[in-house]
Formats: sequence, structure tokens, C-alpha cells
Amino acid sequence: MAASIPPHELRASSSSSSSSSSFGELEGEEDVEDVVEEVVEDMSETELCLLLDEQAGGALLACRSVIRMDRASTSSPAATSLLEHGFLVVDGAVSSLIAKAALDDVLEIDDTFTAPTLASDDSQETPYRTDVHAWLHREKPPLTDRPALARAYEALHRLGDDIARDAGARLRGGREVQLAVYRTSGRYARHRDALPLGADDDDDDDSNNNENDGNLTTQRRRLTIVLYLSSASPDGKDGGALRLYRPSPANGYEDVIPSAGCAVVFLSGAIDHEVLSLEDTGYVRAALTLWMH
Repeated sequence: MAASIPPHELRASSSSSSSSSSFGELEGEEDVEDVVEEVVEDMSETELCLLLDEQAGGALLACRSVIRMDRASTSSPAATSLLEHGFLVVDGAVSSLIAKAALDDVLEIDDTFTAPTLASDDSQETPYRTDVHAWLHREKPPLTDRPALARAYEALHRLGDDIARDAGARLRGGREVQLAVYRTSGRYARHRDALPLGADDDDDDDSNNNENDGNLTTQRRRLTIVLYLSSASPDGKDGGALRLYRPSPANGYEDVIPSAGCAVVFLSGAIDHEVLSLEDTGYVRAALTLWMH
């Protein structure tokens, strides 16, 4: 399957230099100054991530900057899986009853959600992202008037705390939570939640921003945790699977079919992923996503 390229255009600069000199035997030496020409190339976000992965071991750096084995629980499966593969699937992470009750809340209000503002990629026949979503805050609607959804939200935060602790994750405290709903033909093309992380930036503390709505740079995202509120058909006929691309050198991918209460955890700066298109079966894909900074 050919990878979809996100439409975000970043600009990367490279320099090429040429120098020449002529030496006249009678008139002495004449120097010609180096001429430096800047070459600017358009580069997509995916291409830049792949370039960083190849040149700087971006995925490995992301693992090392987030997961500290010396802080992890003994033989922690979370730490082991995140270090070895960059992602972790947790079946039954949250009670399916909590997830399904939250789904009932969501289906009553998702017509008020926001459509994504990302532009379409003109080279694609279908848009880059076709869900509707809402940023969630503990003290604001819809959580304040949707108790079942609020319970799922709190369960997701507890799950994030448990995984971060077991994996020995080094985090600063900032968080974002988004609720996204996909219906027939809904999809989200291949992308990454943050650029690969290399240097530590502990001085850049956002611990007082525990509930923001994406205004903080995505570079601060360390762990992504997706909690499914609805279940797709196990045979995949509904579509909507989350495709996780294994980082180099493993390569390949793994598809995770949504199941209510199941969670997927991955390193935000290491794992490319996409939501495969939903088939026309009436299935509604609803999920909460927590980004931990």
C-alpha cells in the first residue's frame, strides 16, 4: 500500500558551494571568493520524519528520550514493548461498559463537533482527514454535562498515569485530550504526532498546562494513548483500523481493529500511523486520544 503524504509543507534548506581561483604567472595570484548558493526544497512532514530517522536514528532517539529503563517497573511489558517496537496494544485497558456508555453520550452530541481545518492534498482523490473532533477539558462541556463521557475521560487519564509509571517515562505534565468520530469513508492519512525527539528540553516546562487544546507545539508530545469507545467487526469489514508503521529497521505495519475499552499506546515521535477508511456498514468509530508531554 502506497503511503499517503500529509499536505503540510515544510521548507528544508541545504547549501552547495563552489570555489575557483586563477593563478597568473605574471600578474600574481587572483582569488575568487567562494560563492554559496542556497537551495530550498519543499519537503512534506512525512519525508522530513523519514529523513531524520535515517540520518539521526529519530525513532531510537525518541525511545531513549522518553523511556528510562532504570525508572521502569521490573520486567515492565510497557517499557519493553515501547522500547522494542515503539507501540503497545492494551486489551481491556478500560471497562467496555464505561466505553460503550461514553459512546452513547458521544452519538448524541457529535453533530456539534468541529471538522478538521487541515487542507486537502491536491494529489489525493480524498481529503487527508475526514473526521469530526472536540478538545476535551475537565471543567468545560461536554464533560460537565455528560457523566458517562467524563468517566471515560478520567479512566483514560488514569491509564496514562499507570503506563507512564510502569514504563519509567520521563514526562513534564502537560496533556491534551481529543475526541474524534469517523463515519462512512472517514479516514486519517499517514502522519506522525510529533517530530522525532533527540535532545532533552527539561527546562521547557509545561507542567502547569495540564489541559490544553493543541495550542502547545506538538513537538512536546511524548506518548500518544488512543482509547476506543466503539467496536468494529473483528473481521475488518467495517474498516477504520489503526495502522501502525514499525520504525526502521523493522519496517512493515500492524493493523489494530477498534474494540471498546482497548487502548493503543505509542511514542509520538517515532510511530507513523493512519486511520484506514471506514466502509459503508453503518459503523461509527469513536475514540479518545491523550497526548502526554
